[in-house]
Amino acid sequence: MNKTPKSHRGSAYLMVLSITMLVIMMVSITMSVTMISRRVSVLYSDNVGLYDLAVSGNEQALLLLHQHIATQQQTISEYAWARIFNEALLGGFIGFIEQDGALRFDDFTNNKFKEIYIEAAMAHLNTSLGGIFARDGANYRLNWGINASINTNERILIDSYQAITTLRPTGNNFTVTTVIHKQVYETTSYPASVRASLIWTADGYREMVLDAYTIELLEAAMAIFPNVSIYGANMVLILDEFTFAMVESLRVIN
Repeated sequence: MNKTPKSHRGSAYLMVLSITMLVIMMVSITMSVTMISRRVSVLYSDNVGLYDLAVSGNEQALLLLHQHIATQQQTISEYAWARIFNEALLGGFIGFIEQDGALRFDDFTNNKFKEIYIEAAMAHLNTSLGGIFARDGANYRLNWGINASINTNERILIDSYQAITTLRPTGNNFTVTTVIHKQVYETTSYPASVRASLIWTADGYREMVLDAYTIELLEAAMAIFPNVSIYGANMVLILDEFTFAMVESLRVIN
């Protein structure tokens, strides 16, 4: 009967032990990678959802601004025109150009008109936004939340989202920021924060008829008109209207 040398038996034992340890290490690494992947997947899903909700919070603030401005656009346009008209009568410069069969302000006068328009619109917002937003010093804040429930075979899962949207005046513009977090039972996620700039942009126009008397006053005040004899006594003046647009939306890293 042949006997296996002890050295060979020892080598075989070490080989089996090495292979076993290698298998255990591979299983451990696989489990760790799987657990990390699952955590990353869950965090990615939560963060993407929170980011989208934060963006929607900023868009809701923008919509509220649009609604508040829209209710007063005619009044604001007429006020800005009256300021331009009165300043012209007092010796200020006012110039017109012809475009598509109507009158428009030249660049200098239109910039002045926009400045007055925005000034009046901001004054209106400062008095009207307090009906929806809470004042926080010079800022406006809106607290809001969403509850979502999912029915499963075993129980009802409830996700709760709590958010704060803040409007911060920056001169005649606004910065809007929404901070939101998710809460599942006693667990609260890291908050997501998205900030955007809101700036004034042309939104449309309004037509105003200048009658003969108004035209005579403007001509006496040395207003600069194009050749408008073809329009008769009355002329249509196109006045730009303005509202906010969202730009530079970015995620804030805490």
